Amino acid sequence: MFLNFFIVFLFSLFISFGMYLMVFFFSYKDFFYGKVSSYEGGFDVVKKPHWGFSWVFFSIVVMFMVLELKVIIFIIWVQPDFFIVFCLFFLFFFLYYCWFVYGMVLWKVGLIF
Repeated sequence: MFLNFFIVFLFSLFISFGMYLMVFFFSYKDFFYGKVSSYEGGFDVVKKPHWGFSWVFFSIVVMFMVLELKVIIFIIWVQPDFFIVFCLFFLFFFLYYCWFVYGMVLWKVGLIF
């Protein structure tokens, strides 16, 4: 009984290792630097971080944040519970506080796009 399980285990181990080696050796490898390097935060991590910034990356992040806020507001409209309405009030209060008190949400027209 144990010998049968051991044989099946070895067979599955060899099959999976063989499939891994086939993918490793036969996969397409492109050594172009732009595709191999990571792209985090909109700038290249190999250079100094203050040398360049991608405004396209920044605009995509801003659009993502706006769409996520829309999703949060729509979820709150679906279930009008007191706790959810209370959380929505704090969400708008925080946005108001950041916008008017600290000026964190003020962007110049034409800067993003």
